[in-house]
Amino acid sequence: MNRGIHPSGIRRIFDRARELERGGRRIVHLELGRPHRGSPEAATRAAVAALRAGMVHYTPNRGLPELCERIAARCGRGVEDVVVTSGGSEAVAAAVLAILEPGEEAIVLDPAWPHYRGHIRLASGIPVHVPCACDDGFQPDPERVAAAITRRTRMLIVSSPSNPSGAVIEPARVSALAELCVEHDLIALSDEIYAGFLYDAARHHSIAAEPHMAERTVVVDSCSKTWSMTGWRVGWALAAKPLAEALNVVHQHLGVCAPAFAQAGAIAVLEDGADHARTMRAEYDERRRTLIAELAGADAVCLHPPAGAFYAFPRVDAPSGLAGEQVAMRLLENAGVATVPGSVFGRQFAAHIRLSYAVSSAELAEGLDRLRAFLG
Repeated sequence: MNRGIHPSGIRRIFDRARELERGGRRIVHLELGRPHRGSPEAATRAAVAALRAGMVHYTPNRGLPELCERIAARCGRGVEDVVVTSGGSEAVAAAVLAILEPGEEAIVLDPAWPHYRGHIRLASGIPVHVPCACDDGFQPDPERVAAAITRRTRMLIVSSPSNPSGAVIEPARVSALAELCVEHDLIALSDEIYAGFLYDAARHHSIAAEPHMAERTVVVDSCSKTWSMTGWRVGWALAAKPLAEALNVVHQHLGVCAPAFAQAGAIAVLEDGADHARTMRAEYDERRRTLIAELAGADAVCLHPPAGAFYAFPRVDAPSGLAGEQVAMRLLENAGVATVPGSVFGRQFAAHIRLSYAVSSAELAEGLDRLRAFLG
């Protein structure tokens, strides 16, 4: 009945953490990819004004024209390439459902956000997992990707910066992946919702910018992470006209349109949200540096420094023979720190945990102290 789709492992940890909190425990939350800051005041003012003006009805399926125009201008695309969705997650789902036929395969570069696998299963497709080695900085190996392509392969899903590893795919590897897409007539789904969080010398290079890829790539982005608007549920997909039209048909059946007043808030941040985004990025870079320095001194932890997003994905040598999900659950139950088991993002990564540093400095410091004490 469920096509191999399982409840979110991230939410399982979160729900258990909430149970412990209701029982009086103090839990440090390092599990959710949710910026700790509030949303920009410009967005709030615009949404309130929209509500008071009666903007409570359906919008065009593709989104408010003013919002589509601003997204198109920001990304250097045509308005006809834009489909506004209820968050980036719906954009991914609509793209997968629009493109995959039952039995077709989609390549996922692990470690990866587990919803990719779920969306592929919803489309009656087959997820094909290609691991990216920690020792190689979680960079995709084009040769391994090529070896995974069959006559049934239809899609390649790329996420850079990555959730959970924070890896930013190197330009040469992006080019190699693009060449495979062109050679094998694949559609690329490029999840770029963390492209606003890049550190040190890291640069985002979209696969859509590669030769012959604009017409065969769906780019997904949203307001959720860049502007701390996770609950507003405004995202978008960018694709050439035939792909955008197919995606919009699925979007009509999935969610009709994103909330009208939330779209008004999105217009505001696209006009006046740059300072908020820069401030948040600078804060998280500081937290990232703290996390890297703190974990570098822990003998039981091996961390490849993240170059983007706001996650770290260390390998943990757990005490007492613990393995896999047991590490995260014991860390939660005994040390009061909520993290995500690495196995959620790929079976090969059971020895890892995901830490989100999109939290206050005080909460991060407390969480790292508890983690080190747990590991002894």
